[in-house]
Amino acid sequence: MKKVLHAIKQYFKTMPRHMKILLTAIVLLCLVTATANTVIGKYVFDKEVNGTFVANAKLADTFKLLEHQAVQGTDGSYTLNNGSVVSANTYQLIPGLTIPKDPYVAITGKTAIGAYLYLEVIEDSLSAQLTYAIDTTKWTLLSGAVGPHGGAVYTYAAGLIDNQSTGLDHIAILSGNSFTLTKTPITGSAEALKFCGYLIQPASGEATALAAFTGKFSTVTP
Repeated sequence: MKKVLHAIKQYFKTMPRHMKILLTAIVLLCLVTATANTVIGKYVFDKEVNGTFVANAKLADTFKLLEHQAVQGTDGSYTLNNGSVVSANTYQLIPGLTIPKDPYVAITGKTAIGAYLYLEVIEDSLSAQLTYAIDTTKWTLLSGAVGPHGGAVYTYAAGLIDNQSTGLDHIAILSGNSFTLTKTPITGSAEALKFCGYLIQPASGEATALAAFTGKFSTVTP
């Protein structure tokens, strides 16, 4: 290896000056292109189940945040593989691209114990370059509440849920199941959107979703 490196060094020394300049320019162009156009953004999910449990009771058998696998085509665009469900997708972010993304909450085996369902939406600096909307037919912004991760909090619009509730196996999160990137260059790498779900049984006297949430998490603005 040392002999190879020495030979390359000697070749570079004897190379004509204009060739050195051209080679350097090509290397710099590749680095700039990689920085501007091949940013990797991971989109992951988290969850937390809370409740006051009695006599081996629980809130649900399973509580998950899922989405379908995103598959990138040769032109850089994405499609969803509806036959494959994953807990996270990694995207190569391309300015101006609309990317399909269908995160949803899936709850199975909900018990008779009434509980409120919440969604925390956590952004970072890269989020300013995204356009997305929460599905307001399914979720209502919980005004004044701040999640444990500092994000905005939404509550399931149907109110308290229990074993009589329907449609809990697929509660969509994003309106249109997609987000769009601005046409400006993207720099940096980040988890631009993170969703956290919470299932909380209200305690005695907690008559609203806000009261139940703040009873568990005290991070609420005045």
